[in-house]
Formats: sequence, C-alpha cells, structure tokens
Amino acid sequence: MKKAKEIKICSLLFLQLFTANPFDLFAQKADTLYVSDEIYVKIKDSQPITKTTGREIETISVNFLRNTLISSLVLKAELPFYFSSNEKLLRTFRIKLKKPENINLIIEEFQKDTTIEYAERISKVYKFDTPDDPLFYHQYFYYDVIQMNQVWEHYKFLPDATAIVAVVDDAVQIYHNDLVANIYDSHDVADNDNDASPPSANFSHGTHVAGILGAITDNGIGVASIGSNVVKIMAVKASYDTYTGFIDRSYEGIAWAAEHGAKIINCSWGSSEIDQTEQIMVIGLIFQHRDMLFIVLYHLIHMPVTTEPQWHHRW
Repeated sequence: MKKAKEIKICSLLFLQLFTANPFDLFAQKADTLYVSDEIYVKIKDSQPITKTTGREIETISVNFLRNTLISSLVLKAELPFYFSSNEKLLRTFRIKLKKPENINLIIEEFQKDTTIEYAERISKVYKFDTPDDPLFYHQYFYYDVIQMNQVWEHYKFLPDATAIVAVVDDAVQIYHNDLVANIYDSHDVADNDNDASPPSANFSHGTHVAGILGAITDNGIGVASIGSNVVKIMAVKASYDTYTGFIDRSYEGIAWAAEHGAKIINCSWGSSEIDQTEQIMVIGLIFQHRDMLFIVLYHLIHMPVTTEPQWHHRW
C-alpha cells in the first residue's frame, strides 16, 4: 500500500497585512470572520445518509429540521458534498437561515439534538490579493531564484506526462488565449454549474494563480508558467457570482476537485478559524486519495479585526 504523501505547505502569494480596528472588536468579529446566515450541521455516523443527485433538498425531508422552532428559522437546506464518496461529508448539511440574528439560537437548538454530531458557523475564506503595479509580475516570478530553468530541463524526460492541478479559487478565465489549451476541466461549485469563468473583473485572483501554474508555454504570447505545458488546470470556481470578496464554497471546491481526478489541489487563500467540517474533509481526503498533494497557504498574518497574528491553515 502506498504511504500517504506528506502534505507540503507552501505559499504561492505574498504576505499581506490587514489593519485591525481597535474599537468594537468583538461586535465586528462575527461579521468579518464568519458567514452571517449559514452554518454546517453534521449528523452522527449512525444516522442514515440522504440520497440525492443535487445539493438542494427539501427541509421537510430532513429529520432534524422538523422541529417547529427550527423549521421557522430555516430558509433552505443543502447537501453541499452530495457528489462526495466520503460518508462523513455526505452527512454534512449546509443550512441557510431566514435571519442572521437567529444563528446562535439555532446552533443551541441543534446541540440539543442527539442525532447531531456538531453544528458550527462557517468561516469566511480570504484571498491574498495581488498588487496592481504594472511591473509586479516581472518582480513576482523570480524564476532564476527558484531555478525554474533547471526544473524545465527535467520536463524533457517526462514524455506525455500530465499533472492535473486544481485551482480552487474565485474564478478562472478558462477561454483566456494563454490558458485555454491547458484547461483540463471546469466547474463552479458556488453557483452549481460547469463554467468557472469570472462574471466580472473583480474575479481575477484565480486566473492569476492558474497562469502562474499552467499558462501555455512556448506559444509566443503572455507568460511562461511553472508547469510548462505538463500541468493541466482543473478550474474550480468557488465564489458566488454575486461578488462577496471571499472564497464562499472553498471546502466544496476542494472536495469536488478530489472526487474528479485532481492530483494537486492549490488553495491560495485561508482563514484564521479552524472548522470541524474542514478537518473532517481534509483528513478524509488524505486517506481516500493517498497520491494527492495539497498546496495551501501557511502565513503568519494579521487578519481583519484581530489583534494577534493568526497561523493560516493548520492542516
């Protein structure tokens, strides 16, 4: 049996510092660090799995939502990992509330239910935005420093080799003339379709990352990528079309990429919070897909409205 690969932690983007607001710190923390009106609910492993071919489900079909008080607070329910082969993820629900102010009340009610393992708030996942200076990319690649020329020489001895790299991010311009030939697959887990394209210019982060990893090389245009045509990009859009500035469906994006053949999953984003759903997902995927590699952020940074530095992603 193959040994599980070590999860190598590396950063693809620069460190960015955020300034904390010293006033009204605790009142702002929830709005800044958590989704205001959604939670994850994981039922116990002894409970049956709800079978579905899509993520949206009728609330009346979910046993723990039939409570009169709870049903009055819930707007809709989803099985966000319905496509997964991980049974723990298949028992994880995403619940949207009618009113954000009821979020603590409903979590307390769920905690009274003996069929539920946990109910938790959903952390907001932050992108590390890149500068817009016109010469930034000349400074950014530093290929000589990381000795990419020597690495590219080794690619010559990899006939027909292909590495499927998932870019789980806000969006990717899959029809970009310097990317299109190296796009392997495309999916949008946020808006639930197969188009990872950005709906507006606000969604540029994922395209930048995809270009660094897998832009077409030796085509006389644009940039040369680290992947040098060996890397094929699985573009996974995990941000809503209604721009929020966050990676809204980050965990679903990772799970979808793993289920659909990604060998490397790049996550150039992070959160200062640790979620049980995140831990279940990552640990489960490590043991299910032992030949898969995660590339995630690991930075000591100041997140918004925090006064102490937070370690980014603790996988």
